[in-house]
Amino acid sequence: MEEKIDNYILGRLSAEQTQAFEELMANDEVLRGEVALRREMITAVQLSAADAMLRKLRAAHVAEQAEEREAEAAKEAEEAFAEQQRRAAAERRRRRAFTWGFATVALAACFVVGLFVHLDYQQSYTAYGNSLQLSTLALRGEEVLSNDIIEAIEAEEYERAHILIAQAREMTFDTSRLAESTAEEVEYEREIYAHEQALVEWLEAVTLMREGRWLKARRQLKAIANTDSPYREEAERALSN
Repeated sequence: MEEKIDNYILGRLSAEQTQAFEELMANDEVLRGEVALRREMITAVQLSAADAMLRKLRAAHVAEQAEEREAEAAKEAEEAFAEQQRRAAAERRRRRAFTWGFATVALAACFVVGLFVHLDYQQSYTAYGNSLQLSTLALRGEEVLSNDIIEAIEAEEYERAHILIAQAREMTFDTSRLAESTAEEVEYEREIYAHEQALVEWLEAVTLMREGRWLKARRQLKAIANTDSPYREEAERALSN
């Protein structure tokens, strides 16, 4: 039960699980007390561990990321920090419990928690991306570019994957080679091309998730979820986890 309470507090339950848990709390005063206590404990642990996590984040960037990735990770941390600032400001207005004399301390705490949120999202998106099976997405044909992208992702050659994705996006539907084809054959080839392009967009989202670039991954997933892409449901599932 403690694990379920933690997942509820950290927002890791699905919408259905969250609703069921809240219905259970509504009828269980003891459970509500446990949730409140666990929330306080988690907050205390996050704040005490944040400094160590900050050092770990810096070391990981120096050891594993190139200069461009370090700059991007810093930008993501700043955005997470900005989001925490907005939440802190809304909370102060609602509770009226803080005074301007504590503003500097509150913002510093938000920065530390923001870094924790960044790490949590980064780990969650990376784990979900790594759990996806890509071999079943390979299309038939030796010259299908998306198959090369899948191969690069599985080999953790993410830079090469991004290069191949950019090349795939530049490809246009060539009707000249179908001059002697029937209308039905042309339409069939057009559908294959559209599916290939949709797959490329999904593979970019998977690449970003596996890299831990969660802000860009989330933007890409939202873009896919708002279209009629055959990978729309996959994107929606990724966003809900």
